[in-house]
Amino acid sequence: MASQDYETEKVAFRDFYDTSWDIMDAARNAFLTLVRSLLATDPAIAGAKVEGRVKEREECLSKFRLKYLTVLESEKTAYSIRDHISDLIGLRIVCFYEDDVERVKALI
Repeated sequence: MASQDYETEKVAFRDFYDTSWDIMDAARNAFLTLVRSLLATDPAIAGAKVEGRVKEREECLSKFRLKYLTVLESEKTAYSIRDHISDLIGLRIVCFYEDDVERVKALI
């Protein structure tokens, strides 16, 4: 349940992150496989580099503190940190040529 206490919410987020790690990592791998499969359908961009990651737990907390904590506390709003971190999984596609960006965009 959301609260206004950062220490409580930090512990709750760490627990959520730790118990969800395997699921997030499996999702990352599934997204990588999907994107690589899509790119393989176009020989012109098949060599694009695709990387993915699950954002580190402490990096999430740092982002929350910098971006949301002050406003939420000043407004006395109850919060759950996990509701404010929307980019736990990220992918990066590096193309050889700038023109390939539009091809990748169309495939995805």
